[in-house]
Amino acid sequence: MRIFLLLILSLALPIMAAPKYRIQVRNQFGGWQQYQTVHHLPSAARTAQTKATQSGKQYRIIDDDGNLMDLFYP
Repeated sequence: MRIFLLLILSLALPIMAAPKYRIQVRNQFGGWQQYQTVHHLPSAARTAQTKATQSGKQYRIIDDDGNLMDLFYP
């Protein structure tokens, strides 16, 4: 019984991993280029907003599955 419980717990560990958010910047050709990977969404939003204001470029945040979380304009 103890081995079965340890097996279930070890299989559940990857599911409980922290989500990753990718910050991307739009390049001059209209594509998106990787800028940074962050584990905390509010921190990612703060970074993307600051960079968009400073650089005058569009930034976006996407999650591990490629879903758009937020889009930032200069």
